[in-house]
Amino acid sequence: SLYERRGMNLSGTASGLSKINFGFEQVFDDGSRKLYVSDSSQVFVTSDLINFTTVKSTLTTTAKLSAAQGRGFVFFTNGVDAPFISSGLAATALDGTNGRPNAPRGKYVSFFQERFFVANTTANKSALNFMALSSTSGYVIPIDDALAWPIINQINVGQGDGSVISGIDVFKGQMQVHKDNRAIYTLFGTDETNFFVRKTNSNSGTAANESIAQIDNIQYYFARDSGVNGFNSADSV
Repeated sequence: SLYERRGMNLSGTASGLSKINFGFEQVFDDGSRKLYVSDSSQVFVTSDLINFTTVKSTLTTTAKLSAAQGRGFVFFTNGVDAPFISSGLAATALDGTNGRPNAPRGKYVSFFQERFFVANTTANKSALNFMALSSTSGYVIPIDDALAWPIINQINVGQGDGSVISGIDVFKGQMQVHKDNRAIYTLFGTDETNFFVRKTNSNSGTAANESIAQIDNIQYYFARDSGVNGFNSADSV
C-alpha cells in the first residue's frame, strides 16, 4: 500500500533563543505541565508553547545542561555555573549567597530517595554528592537552605581508576552510576549513614549521559568502544 510518511509539526517558537539543544518537562501535582527549553546560554519556560518566560540567563554556552525534578522543583546544573532551581518561575541560584546552599557544580543530576544527587563535579570528576534531608537536631532542611549540601555528603566512585563519571540514572529502583567506558556502579543504602557504591558491571559504561534510555526493563546506553549496550542491572551486552 501507499501511505504518507509521518513528519513533524511545529509546536512553538522561542524567538529569544539562538537554538534549542535542551528540553525538560515539569509535571505539577495538579497535572499541569511546563516545558523548559535552552540554548545553553539561557533557559526559558512555557506552559502553552506560545509565551516563553526567562528563567535564567548568562550561562556558559559551551556547557550542557542536566535537569531533574523533585520536591516541587527542577534542579539544573551544567558542571560549570552554579546550579539553580525553579518551580516554573525565575531561577534561584544555589551559589552560597543570601543564606542559600553552595551546591556542587556537577555535570549530571538525578532525584532519588527524596533527595538530589549531583555527579562529576568541578572538584572531583569521580564524586557523587547528595543533599541532606534533615539536621542532627531533626530540622527538616528545605532545598534552598544553607545546610542542604554539606561537604561530607560525598561518595567517591572508583576514584583514580582512569575514568570519570559519565552518567547517572535511576533504574529498577536503584541509582546506577556510569564511569566512561569502564563500569557501572550501583548505589546501596538509605541515608548518609549507610550509602555506599559497589561495582555491578565491569564490561563498560556510557560515553554520554544523554544516550541513556530505558525500554522494557533494559537500560540502553552508548559505550565508546562497543557501541549500543543493554544493561539489565547485572550484566551488559
